[in-house]
Amino acid sequence: MVDVNDYCRFCTVLLRSETHGRVSHSKLIFQLMRLASGEKNIFERLRDLGLPLTKSRDKSFRSCIKCDNLLRRLEGAMVVFRKWVENEKGPLAAASVAPAASVAPSVAPLGTPRLSSFHHHPCKQTVQRVQRGATASATSEAASIRGSDPAASAASALPLPTPSTRATSIEIELELEEDSGDEGARRGGEKRKERDDDMPILIPLKKMADRSSATEVHIKYPSKQVRYRCDSDISGLINNLAQGNFTTAAKRVAHHERLMAALMPVMTAFIDKECQQLCNPTHGFMLWKTSPEDLKHFSMDDLREDLEQMAPFTFSVMSTISGKKHSHACAAAAIALRGRESRLSAFSYYINRLLHRGGARKAVFTRLSRMGITTTHDNAVCKLRLTSAM
Repeated sequence: MVDVNDYCRFCTVLLRSETHGRVSHSKLIFQLMRLASGEKNIFERLRDLGLPLTKSRDKSFRSCIKCDNLLRRLEGAMVVFRKWVENEKGPLAAASVAPAASVAPSVAPLGTPRLSSFHHHPCKQTVQRVQRGATASATSEAASIRGSDPAASAASALPLPTPSTRATSIEIELELEEDSGDEGARRGGEKRKERDDDMPILIPLKKMADRSSATEVHIKYPSKQVRYRCDSDISGLINNLAQGNFTTAAKRVAHHERLMAALMPVMTAFIDKECQQLCNPTHGFMLWKTSPEDLKHFSMDDLREDLEQMAPFTFSVMSTISGKKHSHACAAAAIALRGRESRLSAFSYYINRLLHRGGARKAVFTRLSRMGITTTHDNAVCKLRLTSAM
């Protein structure tokens, strides 16, 4: 019988293990006992975030560890979000409570230090105000109207409307109060020049044009002309191919999932073609040479030369897999090729001779022959007798 409490209430993942049949990696949502650290249970934490849960027989009272960790991250984000809300509500509340007579124009008094650069780090007493769509003349005019008309003064206390996001510049006014002696000494005694004109500092923010490009391919046939517009994911590849940058174009192909999926069957077919050439007895591949005279002169260097000449792409793949250790790549290639053609056994006879000199038993040959590393024990003994008779 399926129990609803065997699943997570939020992500509905199964919490009961199929091996030992116990519920693990979960927490109780309505846990009554308070933890030793004083931490609230999941029900209380969700209630603080504004999501009250109800006990129901149709819903589970368990939560998985993954959902609990997600709730912890959400709580941390909500703390930061609430700070943002308080910071945004603070200046607006102060502006609505302040009387109209205390509202000063946006021009700093004479002698107030100014920012010499936008990148300068202001002190703690810095007051930053962002004005959009307002100029100094409009501010002074509004100040004169507030002094004469009480209705206009009350209306001017409201915040200015926010302009459209299409604005190409934003005017930012930064005012600094005079630093104290300790603050000035800490900053290295930097002296700021007093400005005669106390106009706001306006910093325009230019809107950068979006960069876009299009790649088109024009094909001229004797009877017509065809034009194709390339997709954005292959436009860089087409540009590099047209300019002859084949290395860069190949790298772009390697990072394109659909192109790589289409190239994989082509590459495997190319490897198969090289292996067919190696398995052809008329091409003189050295693994075909299993006579006693040829086995006496067997060399891994000769095997490497044949692989590099007759199957360069396949050998490069094996070398890459082995970390550019050519002896390992040659041995792996010889064993793999014997799985395709059992008569390519020169390397296996070479291993037979090493094992025979080391005193290996028949059971060793039996196991290694199943993996394609050696031949059977009878073939190994027969070949060793022919070699020693010479």
